[in-house]
Amino acid sequence: MHDIPVSGYGRLENSTDKLTGSAQSAEVGLQMRYEAPWPFTFESLDDHPTVRALPSLKPKIHRMESDLLSFEQGSKPAINHSDLHEGQLLVSADSLTALLDFNDAFVGRREWDLGSYLYFHGSKCLGDLLDGYCRSTDDRSSLTDQAALASVLIALHHGNRGAILGRPHRIEASVKYLSCMFL
Repeated sequence: MHDIPVSGYGRLENSTDKLTGSAQSAEVGLQMRYEAPWPFTFESLDDHPTVRALPSLKPKIHRMESDLLSFEQGSKPAINHSDLHEGQLLVSADSLTALLDFNDAFVGRREWDLGSYLYFHGSKCLGDLLDGYCRSTDDRSSLTDQAALASVLIALHHGNRGAILGRPHRIEASVKYLSCMFL
């Protein structure tokens, strides 16, 4: 899926002949997919629901700000499912047979999907996925690092959505994930 030719960034335009994101820049595309993604918004990290739930996360997340802000720069755009949890993956006889629900698909760097997979399934499952995905050890190391960065933004997104939707379990999952990540 990540090798399908695309152009632009962000949510997909409605077209039957090509995959085109409706934004001209990666940052705007990111903001189309992820609601108020810190640090790409003017909102303070102090006000983020995940940080309010566990304030000790703030300095750890804040130290990553420049890496997070530069995450999209220089990346090759790819189509992303962007919501790779177990409910979207149909498996039969230990093989993936279908990938469901492309409502949140967008164009951005491929590591968004890897970060989503890492957030929902953990590092061991990401390692298993990368076994079939990578061509070299260098690719694997780079993809693992970039997936980790993406997963921080995804965790923050899910914490924020938890507050907006009144689903505290999403905030708790965000806190738990980030707490484990920074051990």
